[in-house]
Amino acid sequence: MLGLRLIDDAEFIIARLNESGYEAYAVGGCVRDAVMGRQPKDWDITTSAAPDEVRRVFSRTVNTGGKHGTITVLIKNKAYEVTTYRVDGKYSDGRRPDIVTYTSTLAEDLGRRDFTINAIAYHYSEGFVDPFGGIGDIEKRIIRTVGRPDERFGEDSLRMLRALRFRAQLGFEIESETYASIIRNSALIEKISAERIRDEILKILLSASPQGIMSVVLTGLMDYCYPRAAEYLRENADKILPALTAGGWEADPASNAVNRLTLLLCFMPESQAAELLRGMRFDTKTIRAVSLRVRELSEKDSLFSRMLSNPSLYYVRKAMSRLNAGQLTDCLAVAEIFNRVDHGLRADIETTVGKITAAGNCLNLSNLAINGRDLIKAGFKPGKPTGDALNAALDAVLRDPALNTKPTLLKLTLELLNARNGPAPSDNPVPEVKIP
Repeated sequence: MLGLRLIDDAEFIIARLNESGYEAYAVGGCVRDAVMGRQPKDWDITTSAAPDEVRRVFSRTVNTGGKHGTITVLIKNKAYEVTTYRVDGKYSDGRRPDIVTYTSTLAEDLGRRDFTINAIAYHYSEGFVDPFGGIGDIEKRIIRTVGRPDERFGEDSLRMLRALRFRAQLGFEIESETYASIIRNSALIEKISAERIRDEILKILLSASPQGIMSVVLTGLMDYCYPRAAEYLRENADKILPALTAGGWEADPASNAVNRLTLLLCFMPESQAAELLRGMRFDTKTIRAVSLRVRELSEKDSLFSRMLSNPSLYYVRKAMSRLNAGQLTDCLAVAEIFNRVDHGLRADIETTVGKITAAGNCLNLSNLAINGRDLIKAGFKPGKPTGDALNAALDAVLRDPALNTKPTLLKLTLELLNARNGPAPSDNPVPEVKIP
């Protein structure tokens, strides 16, 4: 096995610690990714130096995890986590160790880690330290726990989801006994917070193999996390799994997350989708974004569905009165994935959306040339009559944007008022409106 090329900052940190009399190695996911030829996102360092000693070696540090032995070292405004060799005590709550004890040996530190592929250390002059065969498992593309899987998952049951996530991200297979242990211990996932579960599931959805979400169902984990979602996925897997592999949003991570969640949930009623996302502790912005797309895609009488049936200028504007250009484009992409619109029609609608946007057409009440105060002055009663009139005016403008002038819309709405209620009383005459 050839040596790795550490980035300069990581090599500098290791060298400084060595010069000060301490051991230090790059460790964990960064080594795994480098062995695989992937660019590590972060470089983590493990060392025999205690946290106070690390702070003395480096001038710029942040105590980000002192009780767990982690000090963040700042080099040129970049952050690197440096963690003291440690062994974890008993995990009473199945989430975190009751006590962390520092140790003087790298082997003990590597022995506390979750999977063999993450239990490899590297020093630029000494080479690899790999007591559990992690490099061999990387070459075989296998995910295996360090030691007995029941013990590892009993310590921190989130590791079961992490195994499934690594499989989706790396394209590896889970070793048979490790996989069997996940099934045996799936109920332990109930000890894990919704936020931590959400993060792992989202990483699966955003991976190169988002269909790996079904492994969360097949192992039984989803039944303990989100029973309704497990039932839904079993019922709709044949439609959802092929769709999840379709991409197109990867360049924009935020859009990718919203659209992968939309693909996952678009056969679920909007209210249930929103409830599930709230239970997973997604932020309000994401919940609203996904719910909007799910509603427009799932409801047969939604403005988006009506537009697909009749893609005239009017119906495209109607759809844009609820969906902005980006949201509508996202829905079109999802609709094409599910064969609800062919690529040619999708392209035509997107061209129309671009023209409407460029023209600056009025698409909602806030851009209408009249408002509720104008109508009340003209004789409308406050409340529902005024709201109905404004909506009628907007509908007229969506049909013909040239109608969006105050005189024209006042005349139109007053004609509607007279048609419904008869002529206005003589002591409260409707003002004459002159159309230029």
